[in-house]
Amino acid sequence: MPEFMRLLSELREHMQAELTRSDVLRPLVWPILALILALAVLNGRVPSWVTNALSIALGAFIALYALIYIICFFVDRDALRSEKYKLQKMAIERGVYGDSEHGLMPAKEVRALANDTDEPVEPD
Repeated sequence: MPEFMRLLSELREHMQAELTRSDVLRPLVWPILALILALAVLNGRVPSWVTNALSIALGAFIALYALIYIICFFVDRDALRSEKYKLQKMAIERGVYGDSEHGLMPAKEVRALANDTDEPVEPD
C-alpha cells in the first residue's frame, strides 16, 4: 500500500507539471505584439502623437523585457526555461525519472533498465 501511495504522489506531481505557463517572460510578449500590431494598423491613420505614444510604450516594453531577461539570466536561469521543465527538473532531483513513452519511475528502476536486467538495482 505505501508503494501505491508513493505512485499516486508521483503521478500527481507529473500532472501538475503539465498545467503551467511556459516561462516568466511570456506575459510581456503579448503587450509587445499588441503594440506592434497597433502601430502597423494605425500608422498614418491617427495623429502623430498617438503613433509616438505607442512607439514609446513599445520601446518601454522591449526595454523591460530585455532587463528582466538579463536579470533572470544572471540570477535564476531556471526562470527563463519553461515551468514545465522546471517542475520536471524538481522531479528528477527527487529521484523520479521518465518520459512520455515509459511514464514515471524511480531512479533504481531506470538504472536497472540501463543495465538491461529485470531486477531492480539497489541505490549506491
